[in-house]
Amino acid sequence: MNYWLLSIWMELIKNGLPEDALLELGKKYPFPENCSSLQAPKLNPELKAAINDSGKKRDDRLWNIQNLVGTALAAVGKAETILLKKQDKDDETLAVIGCLSDAGRLLAKVHHSESEARRSIILGFSLQSNLQPLLKEALLAAPLDCWLFGKDLSERLKAAKVLEKLVADLKVVKPRPVLQAKNLNSQGPFRQQKRSRYHQPHPRQSGQNKYRPQTQKEERGKKAFRRRSSKY
Repeated sequence: MNYWLLSIWMELIKNGLPEDALLELGKKYPFPENCSSLQAPKLNPELKAAINDSGKKRDDRLWNIQNLVGTALAAVGKAETILLKKQDKDDETLAVIGCLSDAGRLLAKVHHSESEARRSIILGFSLQSNLQPLLKEALLAAPLDCWLFGKDLSERLKAAKVLEKLVADLKVVKPRPVLQAKNLNSQGPFRQQKRSRYHQPHPRQSGQNKYRPQTQKEERGKKAFRRRSSKY
C-alpha cells in the first residue's frame, strides 16, 4: 500500500474525522436516486413509541454510523461507475474495478449487519414489555426497506395478533383426572391401630413359649428334685 495513503488512514483511525469533513463528504457523495437503500432505514413509528429513551439514543447512534457506511458505498459506486463507462479497459483498469467491487460488497455487508444489529437491540433489550412469539416472528420476518421493520407494519402486527388468538383457541385443554370415591368399608390406619390393641397374638404365635416344658413328666421330675434338695 502507498505510504502516503497509509499515513492518512492511520491518522484518521487514531484521531477520527472532524465533523465538518463528514458533512462535506456527505454533500460530495449523496445517496443515488436509483439506490435509496444506501441510506440507513428509519425506525418505524410504532416501535419508536414503544421503546425507552436509552433504546432510542442507541438506535440513533447506530443509524448515523450506518449512514456513513452508505456514504462510503456511494463514493465507491461513483468511482466504479466512472471506470465502467470507459470504452477501452486495460488490465489495470479492470483490476481497479475488481478492487472497488470487493470494497463495495464488504461495505454492503456492514450496512446489512447494522440493520440486523439494530433490530436485535430493539427486540431484545429496548422494548418495555415482552413480545409474544408470533409478534416477534412477524417483526423479524419483515423485509428491509426504507423502514427498519418494513412498511405496513401496523397491518402485519394486526394479522399476527389475529393468528395468535386463533392458535390459542385451537389449543386442546387437557381434561382433569376423575377422583374415585373412597371406600367407607376399608380399614384405615386408625382402625388397624385400634384393633391391634385388643387383639394381641397368642404366646404360642408370638414365640413366647420357646422355653416351656414340653411334657408333664419333665415337670414332675423337676418338682421331685426340688423336694429332695430341701431335705438336705
